[in-house]
Amino acid sequence: MFNVFSSLKSLVALNKVIIENGVFILHCKVTVSILLVFTILITTKQHFGEPIDCLTGSEDVKFGRAVDEYCWIHSTFTVNELLHPKKVGKSVVQPGVGNYHPSRKTKTDHKYYQWVGFYLLFQAGLFYFPRFIWKLWEGGRLKVLTVSLDSILNCSESEVEQRKGKIVEYFLRNYHRHNAYAYRFITCEIVNCANVFGQIFLTNVFLGYHFATYGQEVIQMLIYSNSDDSMGHPMDKIFPKVSKCIFNHFGASGNIINQDVLCVLPLNILNEKIFIFLWFWFVFLAMVSMIGLLYRLLTIALPSVRAQRLQLIAALCDERVVQRVSQQCGYGDWFLLCLLGKNMDPVFYADIISELAFCFGSGYRMYGRRRTRNGCESTTVQKTYDRTSIIDPVYDTVDVSFRIFVVSSLLLTTKDLTGDAITCFGDKQEKDEILNAYCWIQSTYSVSGYFHDCNAKKDCIYPGVGPVSRDFEEIYHRYYQWTSVTLFFQGLLCYAPRFLWKIMENGLQNTLAYDRKLQYYPITTTDDDQGPVQHLKRLAIYFKTHRGQHQFYFLKYCCCEVLGLLSVVANILITDVLLGYKFLHYGRNVLSYWWGSYNCDDCDGDNKNPISPMTQVFPLLAKCSPLRSYGPSGNIFTPDPVCVLPLNTLNEKIYLFLWFYLIFELSVSTLALLHRLLMTFVTKARVILLKFKCLGVKSKVVEDVCHRTNIGDWFVIYMMSKNVSRQFFQEFLEMLWEEIHERKLSV
Repeated sequence: MFNVFSSLKSLVALNKVIIENGVFILHCKVTVSILLVFTILITTKQHFGEPIDCLTGSEDVKFGRAVDEYCWIHSTFTVNELLHPKKVGKSVVQPGVGNYHPSRKTKTDHKYYQWVGFYLLFQAGLFYFPRFIWKLWEGGRLKVLTVSLDSILNCSESEVEQRKGKIVEYFLRNYHRHNAYAYRFITCEIVNCANVFGQIFLTNVFLGYHFATYGQEVIQMLIYSNSDDSMGHPMDKIFPKVSKCIFNHFGASGNIINQDVLCVLPLNILNEKIFIFLWFWFVFLAMVSMIGLLYRLLTIALPSVRAQRLQLIAALCDERVVQRVSQQCGYGDWFLLCLLGKNMDPVFYADIISELAFCFGSGYRMYGRRRTRNGCESTTVQKTYDRTSIIDPVYDTVDVSFRIFVVSSLLLTTKDLTGDAITCFGDKQEKDEILNAYCWIQSTYSVSGYFHDCNAKKDCIYPGVGPVSRDFEEIYHRYYQWTSVTLFFQGLLCYAPRFLWKIMENGLQNTLAYDRKLQYYPITTTDDDQGPVQHLKRLAIYFKTHRGQHQFYFLKYCCCEVLGLLSVVANILITDVLLGYKFLHYGRNVLSYWWGSYNCDDCDGDNKNPISPMTQVFPLLAKCSPLRSYGPSGNIFTPDPVCVLPLNTLNEKIYLFLWFYLIFELSVSTLALLHRLLMTFVTKARVILLKFKCLGVKSKVVEDVCHRTNIGDWFVIYMMSKNVSRQFFQEFLEMLWEEIHERKLSV
């Protein structure tokens, strides 16, 4: 078992050597991971749960199990002419379930659910196939060229120079010989794009040609459907929760008995969510793939686009240097340089580009020794293995938010799988297991007229539970099927800005930081090629030569901060929609109720004794949409079950906490943007903040550095102060001030 999970982990884990772009990773890593997780979920639910429960009318347990197995193996069906929701309760017990005559009506057999697990696994294999081909074609070239170059802390200066010389020599010897390498990758990109559209077509065939418009119909239903029209859901047409089955067997006298069976399919509550997610994901993936191919065409046709792309990767290089290299390189050479930049130390990569520009400009090659360009020594800043801070800790609530949402999702999932999420009781005609499964997947509801002063009413057993009346609104509770999935998705939404920033930051802070384990060290020691003094001098030279080139770095961080604020707002709106537009005022209403000043807006009546808003949103007892069936005389039997919802004892507390936390996170994110605006436009504020980081440095030094650097340079320096000791940072700032003032350093 452990070997299986180890193999799965190695399949979906990100490789240390990056040989593809972001779109390729979405196909071969993200999509494969999603499909494998869905396969495990479906397989686990199918083999360790109850994928089907059938109502036979017989008290024989063995006969009931036999019917369950038969209907699962031979498929169930729905009657197409009976799918209209307005017929339910009149001539139809459930959508698509009613009297069936083969000569007068048509049916739809539902056989797919036996194959869902295998089909998802097959899809995962198809999505991984292009990467398998590309790995064979790539042949490990990038791994050979960039091994250990993402972190060169343990390399001496001479070793670094030797590696640099070998890479430049390889590149010049194979100049204009990398076109086949690039075109093979483009072929795999085309296969990826074709594969997405092929998967949409195959899934459409697999689901009886209903998948192509599935997501569009669901969106229309969510926008235009009425709150009480729970049967008109397009998901019920493709993934019916209740269906028919015919079980034929011989009677005691030898005649064939056609057993008409009504079956509940709890597995479809998972299937419908998986395929609605896949619909949106495939549409997104198809759009991204088309944009990726358009970008590839632009890079082939327009050399200026290639130059701009190379400038983004080699941000530490002068624009003229990048332009020279881009103009001299063919498409294959440019493509290889872009991949090299994803696997190398940023400063080391900048030195590689500069070496190539020098060779292209001078017409000859030089390797293995240090060289001076424009009066500045070529330097390589060493990178550390230690974790560095790349986000302002005052406003870094991303990790906390991600953990909160994921832990909440795990709590609800565990409670759902290991406990009784719902327990219903009603007429004895149906089995308890069938009734529980049906009410869970079809939703429960409360009656608004019984939300106030329930104890004074003789016909009310619990707030919201009483006889249905035309005078009162029926409030449906469908959220609990989606809470675990939604919370996990919200956690990913919170983490997305940080994930994007980690990619765009490209390890610059990790490169600039010296060994964070050294909190104290003797500054006055003799120079050492690997020591802190030498590193100080390299940093000072780096900031002097790259002054004014960090604006884009700062802009990317600001964009991620804005995305962080938008993700908080999106999470609030998503939760509000999930809970029937009752989340925005949920926490405030709970506090008002505790203080005795709460007025229930949805409660009909005098509203003198309103119930708790927690009970209103998360009722512990609710009514269930009736599981209609035919009685012995042919009339439709409509039971009136009541359901206990133990899971809501956890839901009400989780969402109360989330209300307060999201308000706090929204406030903090807003303050973060205001702080960023202040730092951007007020130089004095930057001076004050930097002074707190180096109290032992003269004010003149700090002020001069802040005035002679732009906001991008200041931001990089400020972030670096959180990754080194205070003493080291103070020495660095003084040395940078000397470099800016053209004071010579003894290197």
